[in-house]
Order: sequence, then structure tokens, then C-alpha cells
Amino acid sequence: RDASVATALPVPRRPAGAVGMDPAELDEAERSAFLAWRRGLATLEEEGGECLTPYEKNLEVWRQLWRVLERSQLVVQIVDARNPLLFRSVDLERSAGEASPPRPCVLLVNKADLLSAEQRAAWADYFRAHGIEALFWSAARAQQEIDANARGASTYSSGEESEEESEQGEGAAGEEGETASALGAEGGEAGASGEPGGRSS
Repeated sequence: RDASVATALPVPRRPAGAVGMDPAELDEAERSAFLAWRRGLATLEEEGGECLTPYEKNLEVWRQLWRVLERSQLVVQIVDARNPLLFRSVDLERSAGEASPPRPCVLLVNKADLLSAEQRAAWADYFRAHGIEALFWSAARAQQEIDANARGASTYSSGEESEEESEQGEGAAGEEGETASALGAEGGEAGASGEPGGRSS
């Protein structure tokens, strides 16, 4: 509802010492940590008037995040250029920084084509001032470029095929012409003598 609340929403932490636990022990530890985190969310909903989605209340979603963070070298958050701070999770960045080794974080500001040059410059200044690594990106424009390149490659390929067909056609015509000339020469010799082989009667 509000950018300040959205960015402050805490991310549950995987229990310390999870590596090395047997599956049953790990499952119990993760559930206990998650339930404690859920109680904090209940307070946020009751006192802050926030409404959280089923995804935030699903342990399996967070388990996937924990394992992805453990295997990642870089954390990229894709945010909407029209309101980047609304979609940015500050605590996710904090959680990535707590990992060993810490994972660097980048904001990928998508739909940047919807911003004017002045707006992009203003956001770039804001990110630099707050020490936020950010890249501007337009998935729609990138897809247009991919489609244009694909069409260009298709046109180039068709052009090559047309040239090959033309060369093959010219080659076939040349062979036919040579054969016809040879037959014509033989026929001329035969016609001059009246018999094959050029023998006169």
C-alpha cells in the first residue's frame, strides 16, 4: 500500500546451522523460524492495516528463496521503472549481505522506456546518492530488437537461398546450352555429309 511499508517488509531468515542438519531436524527448525516470522506479520496486518498475499504466508516460497540465495553469486531484483521503490525489498538485500560470502545486489529497473530521459537521470542520481547499484532496462524494447534481428537473419537466409537457386539455374542453363551446341555441331556435320560420321556417299 505504501512504499515505506513495502520496502520494510522483513524477509524470513533460514535457521542458523541449517547446513548439516538431518532432514527431519531441518524441517522442524525451518517451520519454527517461519512461524515466529508469521507472528510478526500478523502484528503488521493488525496494527498496520496491511494485507499480505498467500505467497508471503507460504513456507515453501521462502524455502525456495533460501536455497536460491545460498547458490547465487549475485541477487538481481527486477522493479518497475514507474515506481522502483515500491517493488524493492530492502530486507532481501540485507539478507543477501548477511550470507557467507555476502551476495552483491543489483536493481534491474525494467520498463525504462516508459520514462523520459530527465526521469531516468533523476532516478540514476537518486540511486547513486543512496549507494544502490541499478541498471535501466526495457524488456519490450529488447524483444523488439530480437524480433528485428530474427527477421533480418531470415531475410538474409532467404537472399542466400535465392542466389544459390539463381546460380544453380544459370549453371543448368549453361550446361544445356553446351549440350545443345555440341549436338548442333554433330548434327551439322551429319547434315553436311548426309550420314553420321561425315562420310559421303
